[in-house]
Amino acid sequence: MKTFRLLAAIWLLPACGFAQTAPAPYQPSFESLERANPAPEWFKDAKFGIYFHWGVYSVPAFGNEWYPRTMYLDGTAEHRHHVERYGDPREWPYHNFIVGARDKEGRFVQFAPKLKSAGGHFDPAEWAQLFADAGAKFAGPVAEHHDGFSMWASKVNPWNAKDQGPKLDLVGLFTEAIRARGLRTVLSMHHAYNITGFYEGVPPQQDPKLQILYGQQGKERNEALWLAKHKEIIDGYRPDIIWQDFNLHKISPSVLLEFLAYYYNQAAGWKKEVVATYKDGLNPRCAVLDYERGGPADTVEKYWLTDDAISSSSWSYTEGISYYSTKQILHGFIDRISKNGNLLLNVSPRADGTIPQEQKNLLLTMGGWLKKYGEAVYATRAWDLYGEGPTKMGAAHGVMGPPREGTAQDVRYTRAKDNSTLYAILLGWPDGQSEFVLRALSSERIDGRRLKSVALINGRAGAYLPLEHTQDAQGLRVRLPARPFDELAYVLKLDFAGGIPAFDNFAAFEGAEFYHLVPGSDSGDLVLGADLTLTTARKAPANQWKVEHLGKGVHRLLNREDPRTALAWDGTRRIFVRVAVTGADTQLWKIARAPGGLVTLANVSDPTARLSLSAAPAAGIGAALAPAADPLLARWQLREVCDTPQQAFKPHALPGVVEAEDFDVGCPGDAYRDRDEINEGGQYRPDQGVDLGECSAGGYTLGWTHAGEWTAYTVTVDASASYGVSFHVATGNPGAKFHLESDGVDLTGTIDVPNTKGFQNWTNVKHTIHLDAGQHVLKVVIDGDYVNLDKMDFEKSE
Repeated sequence: MKTFRLLAAIWLLPACGFAQTAPAPYQPSFESLERANPAPEWFKDAKFGIYFHWGVYSVPAFGNEWYPRTMYLDGTAEHRHHVERYGDPREWPYHNFIVGARDKEGRFVQFAPKLKSAGGHFDPAEWAQLFADAGAKFAGPVAEHHDGFSMWASKVNPWNAKDQGPKLDLVGLFTEAIRARGLRTVLSMHHAYNITGFYEGVPPQQDPKLQILYGQQGKERNEALWLAKHKEIIDGYRPDIIWQDFNLHKISPSVLLEFLAYYYNQAAGWKKEVVATYKDGLNPRCAVLDYERGGPADTVEKYWLTDDAISSSSWSYTEGISYYSTKQILHGFIDRISKNGNLLLNVSPRADGTIPQEQKNLLLTMGGWLKKYGEAVYATRAWDLYGEGPTKMGAAHGVMGPPREGTAQDVRYTRAKDNSTLYAILLGWPDGQSEFVLRALSSERIDGRRLKSVALINGRAGAYLPLEHTQDAQGLRVRLPARPFDELAYVLKLDFAGGIPAFDNFAAFEGAEFYHLVPGSDSGDLVLGADLTLTTARKAPANQWKVEHLGKGVHRLLNREDPRTALAWDGTRRIFVRVAVTGADTQLWKIARAPGGLVTLANVSDPTARLSLSAAPAAGIGAALAPAADPLLARWQLREVCDTPQQAFKPHALPGVVEAEDFDVGCPGDAYRDRDEINEGGQYRPDQGVDLGECSAGGYTLGWTHAGEWTAYTVTVDASASYGVSFHVATGNPGAKFHLESDGVDLTGTIDVPNTKGFQNWTNVKHTIHLDAGQHVLKVVIDGDYVNLDKMDFEKSE
């Protein structure tokens, strides 16, 4: 067993550095690291990878992979389960699952899977073959989760799979087996949270070894070990991808950037291109952004990745684990690759090293589809338009949601790297229709004369059924046979002579009567006003625009307050102006889609005159030609003006109780503000943008909150008086805070929410305020992330 003295010496390794054979081309600075190519060609070609949450936390098989944390938190289901099955966590701690101990019924429990060759059930070669058969092009284990247990033969962490439990170098076994199947390797690292709060419920440890496991060494030593672990896996296993979970932004920047520079420099010495991912702390110029259980709503420019799971209930195996349908997983995957991304799919093996048959079946069904239709997936690239149809998938970064099944009206597009072929992937078969119209391929948008052929991939790789087709202003009309076979999705292959023609990605705004012009990088607070400067006065009709579509993306923008005036370009003075409507080309704008769901507005009289801002968005910044170096200044959001009047969702009489989920009915910006229009919890009012989940105390809770978000409540106060307010709150975040306003006046000042170490561990925070009789609009404003609010109880003070 390694001693604490040895570990203390190892803490010095990051300062001394590991041996380098050549001068390091990358320095630990963003300026240097942004010279890297974060998404090499092989990664863009690969599309699909598999990893697996399998480790010590798989032994209890209860709750989810956060069991090591929640078993210590009073009031959680995991804590109750642990006390019942094993004992009080202070007496039967998490590390007993590593060293081995008996539960209350006398059964010996330990994470110690045995290889089949040693009489057990675990065979890494079988896993690797399953992943290859599933169609994955890269695969690998969770090398270390939040629990701090290293799945490799670590010299810097005594809590590792070679010295404890299995007595096997699991990472070594997996990387060898995966490479033997011709796949690239991914190692996922989650231990930033290990040293930034995961074990906050664990009592202080005196044993130096236990301080290592439970992240209790102090920031400097914790981060030194965090870095040393990375250097071990880099030098020991040469992974093609290092995937990172959240909380990189809480690692000291010098340590974080030293890791990334070390990885890129070592890879240069190996003469191979590697990928580092991030959720926070880095940027897309030096690493690949990962969307957990999500993805963007539209194509984005920088290549990205999502990690998702085959289960909605847990990332690790638990008894009674539930699964998404294969169609959900496949359609979600197709949507993501159409938007310039890859999928890393998680599976959940049992602690003994077996993969449940339901999971195998899902993977093999995915693999069967990819064997037949892989030419529309592998080594393809996103097209100018990701797709069409009614089913919308994806949201802002950080917004999680289940993968969605598409319909027979949904299409997703990909294209060959050489631009010779366009693939239209139909997410269902349009039964009863003799033709299918690909509306994106209308004669108004693309020159169909270069289209050589349209064919259905006929149920197996390399087999094609030619299809008749015609093009008109509505789209490309493809004649379909009766459904020839049942598939999860169907692929049309469109071959062009001389490459896919240029696509006119114009936008047609016809649905709403009035719009706000919002800067592309703004949350919606700022809009372009009648004087062509940015303002927060969204409600003023002078700051709203009637958008008239005249055909083929050409629009006229009339001021709502004075529709006799229009937005125009003054070519002589080279400025944007608002002038009397004449119908001149200078008053017409070609609106085109841009990445990320944004648009550009180019003047018809001079297409180089794109509506832009003179500087980064802020109140008072005016419209002007933007420098070419900052194209985002010329990208906009056209948001429909909402005229729904604000009113109470339910009557609220004070004194009394106001439930958090009963916020006002009305427009975003009036009744509530949320960073997106998706209800992440999906409960109670699923079609509105506020995030609501089920509450363990009954009813529903306002959750998934972020600083700057708020909800409004119209109330009627019985009498002018002082009122005691009891806020029923919970959080797992030490920085959670909020305040209460009435008619725009702060009543409470910032209220710090005590960390209850769980989003369903409720406590009451009390405050005294004064309210006058009559009707008021109360507003709960989030000042620090992750406040969960159940209700507010108002009592008149004596």
